[in-house]
Amino acid sequence: MAKIALIYDTPFLADTLSVFFRERPGFELVFYSNRAELLLEDRVKALEPNLVLLVIAAENGKDILSSLPQIRAVLPDIKVIVATYLSSPNLILEAMYQGADSYSIFTKNIQDLWKAIEITLSYGAYLDPLAAPVLVNHLRSISSSKSSVNQFRMQAWQEAGEFVARELQVIQGLLNNLSYKEIAHNNNIGLNTVRHYVKSVYKKLNVNSRSKLGEALATFAETHEA
Repeated sequence: MAKIALIYDTPFLADTLSVFFRERPGFELVFYSNRAELLLEDRVKALEPNLVLLVIAAENGKDILSSLPQIRAVLPDIKVIVATYLSSPNLILEAMYQGADSYSIFTKNIQDLWKAIEITLSYGAYLDPLAAPVLVNHLRSISSSKSSVNQFRMQAWQEAGEFVARELQVIQGLLNNLSYKEIAHNNNIGLNTVRHYVKSVYKKLNVNSRSKLGEALATFAETHEA
């Protein structure tokens, strides 16, 4: 039995999905709310949901993605699917960075989502074909940005006082798509220390997400190493 927790930004799409799960054998809808934080309450955790469906129907609904790291920390084994009509590059990348396992784009057929759920529960992850080109282009951008960063010598930035050593370690980890926990482990520092330097780096580069880091670093290199 798959136990579903459904979190939504607006009830427009969520109501249709709630009916879908209630009528489909082998699924139990154990949580249904527009408040992600309620999923972390003991009474809800006791229901043992094994799949979270984040339903985003509006561009500003991406704010609910900010709840993902905390959900991951409290329920580390749970699977997370983002279901949406939107194929915005920023939304797709932010969903992946925040911890989503799968990304499903609705067209007109609710069976599209069923495919994503089935594959996620069986194999661990699913990426909608419409979202794949966005990630391919992003990976190419990261690779290009890495080359630019290496070309302009990150060590020189430290010597010039642009970034401290810890910030450069964090930058390298972010560019390599490591989690905060992996960055902390690799550099023998605490998780809160990683968070501190991520904020510091983002402030210096005037960005607010990992998805924009590579481009910002390339721009930084051009303006500071000319």
